[in-house]
Amino acid sequence: MQGGPADGESEGLQNLVAVYSGNAVNGFQSKHWAWWYLSISVGFLLLALVYLLHNARLFQIVARLVIALGFAALAWMQWKNGR
Repeated sequence: MQGGPADGESEGLQNLVAVYSGNAVNGFQSKHWAWWYLSISVGFLLLALVYLLHNARLFQIVARLVIALGFAALAWMQWKNGR
């Protein structure tokens, strides 16, 4: 019996496995993603600066700085390991 739901699920899983290789999803190894992560990091740094200038609560500023550092770390890792 062809065309059953099990066949479609099996084919979809095979396509997913074909895209995934070597502990990284194809297309996410590019150094271009590093620039994307870095720009997000700079955006959060600017947002933290705005909150600082508006005398916001300390945890709001620190949270944005932590997020910015996280995206900067992602950018560094992507740049180091990307193609």
